[in-house]
Amino acid sequence: MIEAALLRRTTFVCVDAERLADFYCVVFGFTRHYDHALAVDARFPPTGAPDGARARLIILKARDPTVGMLGFLQYEEALPGRVPAPADGRVRIGEPVLVFGTDDVHALASRAQRAGATISTPPSDWEVPSRDGDGVTRLRTLCFFDPEGHYCEVSQRL
Repeated sequence: MIEAALLRRTTFVCVDAERLADFYCVVFGFTRHYDHALAVDARFPPTGAPDGARARLIILKARDPTVGMLGFLQYEEALPGRVPAPADGRVRIGEPVLVFGTDDVHALASRAQRAGATISTPPSDWEVPSRDGDGVTRLRTLCFFDPEGHYCEVSQRL
């Protein structure tokens, strides 16, 4: 059997790393783990930026000291990119869905809205089949787009 790999972090190439880092710190209580300007290697990620291009990488930490991190990579030179939240409010194939858990969806919804999120689904109660399939898991879920249009789903188990 192959040992499962450890997913440590998701990093987004973005327009404004500082703004996104501040947003996730205010809304989710994340803390800064890493924040540096650096010269990037053109091979990773393959954005089309030249080797040695200057960028800023901010990595935020959730509760766990080594997993659940979010990174924001901003190049000094503008790269072609996506626009904030799609006008039709839909997630496209190939785009990520960031999924978070919380103990208080309503409080998080208030913080997200004040911090500039575009709410797509206000806190709503619903059910999904339980992991073992023998019952249901009741959730209260909030969905929104962050200031650069990344889709977030936040659930509270009821």
